[in-house]
Amino acid sequence: MASSNTAVVTCRNMPDLFDLGALDNAAPGLPARHNPPMHLHPTIRLAMPDEARALAAMSRDWIEHGLGWSWTAARVSQAIVDASTNVAVLVRDEQLKGFGIMQYLDDDTAHLGLLAVSPVLRHQGMGRQLLVWLEESAQVAGSTAIRLECRADNINAIAFYRHLGYRQVGTVSGYYEGHVDAVRLLKRQVARQP
Repeated sequence: MASSNTAVVTCRNMPDLFDLGALDNAAPGLPARHNPPMHLHPTIRLAMPDEARALAAMSRDWIEHGLGWSWTAARVSQAIVDASTNVAVLVRDEQLKGFGIMQYLDDDTAHLGLLAVSPVLRHQGMGRQLLVWLEESAQVAGSTAIRLECRADNINAIAFYRHLGYRQVGTVSGYYEGHVDAVRLLKRQVARQP
């Protein structure tokens, strides 16, 4: 449960989610429609400081596998309290199931440092919802572009970002610990006023 001073945003108007209002308002005389369980609707909100350890473990297990652990609990904690960074979490069934870290740079560019969703929830639209939340936050913050680096050997992640409008703008040899190459991706967007 979020505290009263926590910003909470619930995913809405996503094409692959059920419209609960439409399901509840079936026309009279028609058979009752099945209401999907609430766990289908994740909540995306800003991370709390006490969640840093869990997010760091997700980074280690889901993103940094095969590399040294760079997004430790201390580093994630610093990102959570940094005024120029958003750390968003995806919560489903009252459990953390994913997160993203977006840094806002001085040149109107946002940098997506990390994005991860539980492996059992992949290919269900959760990563897209989390990324859209972060992109919308970047627009409100005045960012006109979002850039990210992705492991060059992670073809599924590269395809995911390309499908969502990111284009490859380069590669960085040895970006990860000097031995794993990265693909650099960029998405232009129009800044939106709060």
